[in-house]
Amino acid sequence: MVRSTRRLTTVLRIFTASTLLVAVGLFAVAGVAMLRMSALSRQARSTVARVVSSRYLDHNQVDYKYVVGGKTFTGTDHAGKGGNPNADSLRPGDTLRVMYSSSTPGTSCACDPAEDLRNDLIGIAGGSLVAGLVLTVLLLGLLPAAGLMTWNPFRIRRWAG
Repeated sequence: MVRSTRRLTTVLRIFTASTLLVAVGLFAVAGVAMLRMSALSRQARSTVARVVSSRYLDHNQVDYKYVVGGKTFTGTDHAGKGGNPNADSLRPGDTLRVMYSSSTPGTSCACDPAEDLRNDLIGIAGGSLVAGLVLTVLLLGLLPAAGLMTWNPFRIRRWAG
């Protein structure tokens, strides 16, 4: 019983460490975009933009331009978010709703920034758990082979009966 408790503790430690490592990596990669989206969600103002071009086959992208305080800004985002239609139904000159930052009007998205931020966090959490599990299984297979662990969780025991 003590041996199996130690083994379970080892597996849980490896899983926790793997998941945290992956989460830190994902936050490092997505952090800048998430900080931008967080700031945008706090200072968001809505305006109407004109579609410049749309590329449905290129990740549903839409290019747009909008005017704030007499100055024209441009942006690119994924269409089909924030109540906007998909790129396959958008044509140059069509309108869509965009959100821009009141402090830096050149920062915008064709989305609901709070919803995008929430989806990013859910994606990072889910991705970290799945990748942490995969990494744990890989480590449990590699560590005994390298002599860094005294038991092999994948060793098949023969039935002695």
